[in-house]
Amino acid sequence: MAGFSFAQVLDALGVRRTRADQWIARGHFKVSETTASTREWSFGDAMRLAVFARLQKDVSADHAGRLTERNFHGFRDDKALFVVWSGWTETAIQQHGRRVKIRTPEAWSSKIIPSRELGDFINSDLVETAIIIKLDTLKDELEAILPRAEKWHR
Repeated sequence: MAGFSFAQVLDALGVRRTRADQWIARGHFKVSETTASTREWSFGDAMRLAVFARLQKDVSADHAGRLTERNFHGFRDDKALFVVWSGWTETAIQQHGRRVKIRTPEAWSSKIIPSRELGDFINSDLVETAIIIKLDTLKDELEAILPRAEKWHR
């Protein structure tokens, strides 16, 4: 199936061309090899750019780019949530002959979880701040806007 033009994707996302060109030129957002060679955007690349555009409002463009390098997936039996968090990492070390846990700040990390696991995940002692993007909702929005949008199979 044919992909989407850059203009179609940007229109669907409400992103200005100059802004997206900067993200790509500066290496913050990396297009897939297929998109780079064919100049047609897949639905997966459009999803990644949509998540990137939302994330970069709250985290640096470098972090947003790193967090959206891989494609997204859903779940057959639950809604998919893309959770980005910062918090703490616990490390056990030996100190004066005793095992001691040390907590150090952690940079932004990400994980796709089913919605039923959100409460337990967020209530973890290691999560300090979180950003949650509903992937199924975003997928539905893009499918409704992009012409000939392929279905995102789960």
